[in-house]
Amino acid sequence: PLNRLTLLGSHDAGSFGITSCSPLCPYTQNFPAWLEYVPCFIKRYSKTQKLSLVGQARAGVRYFDLRVACMDSEPKYRFTHAMLADEFFFHIEALVDFARTHPKEILILDLRFLFGFDDIDLQEFLGQLYEIAEDRLASDHLNPNSTVSDFHRDDTNVIVIVRQCVTEYFWTDLDAVDIWFNQSAVTEIVQDTDRFIRSGIDLDDQLCILYCQLNISFDFFKNRPWEFFNSVLNRAKPIGDILADHLADWKKQNVVNILAIDYVNYSPKLINEIMIYYGNNYSFGN
Repeated sequence: PLNRLTLLGSHDAGSFGITSCSPLCPYTQNFPAWLEYVPCFIKRYSKTQKLSLVGQARAGVRYFDLRVACMDSEPKYRFTHAMLADEFFFHIEALVDFARTHPKEILILDLRFLFGFDDIDLQEFLGQLYEIAEDRLASDHLNPNSTVSDFHRDDTNVIVIVRQCVTEYFWTDLDAVDIWFNQSAVTEIVQDTDRFIRSGIDLDDQLCILYCQLNISFDFFKNRPWEFFNSVLNRAKPIGDILADHLADWKKQNVVNILAIDYVNYSPKLINEIMIYYGNNYSFGN
């Protein structure tokens, strides 16, 4: 079943387009006002991926954590993670084209946060998304317990999860559970992941997304002012290798489903381990 496969996930997958010149997202909260004048710092901790969505898919990502802001100006729908990034549909169209040319690869697009949407905006946004992906969207009889063969027989391979509402065509919040460890040290992330996996929790009816990245808060910086000069990139680099070292043992517990990490292109060891457990179906789209 899909929820028993080990898949690579991308945390804040749409943040690759953030630059030091990107504007702050107007829906961002809890940022001190002075940070608006040091965008280079915000970028260090807002940008969590280097590769485009298609680049991530080619690298092995099959789960995409997406956050979208609805703006009053064009482009109306933009990726966001504290700062505004690229236009949403341009990259989604490219990713769905990837799905069309790689029909055996199952892609999960998770709309985890939608900022600034009213009911009309949401209807328009989801309608446009449906038109783009209609021919590849997973049928309503498929679910997290469906096997890869079920998707292949159905000739569909794009799953869209909408968290904010129930729709006819997309999966919902009930189909996925998020596990956040919110730790500021790599060792603590691994310890919490290990503890959760060995707890024997039963998630038979849902996808399970384990978010394995460092949590950065302003409280974190109070006692570590030097970390202002660090970045998500530097702090993310060791995580993939450490997760890869534990993956074989964790897989025996039959709980590891989706591992969502930052800067997936710096985790070749983890990608290789996931490919081994996924089997020959994982072509990586090359």
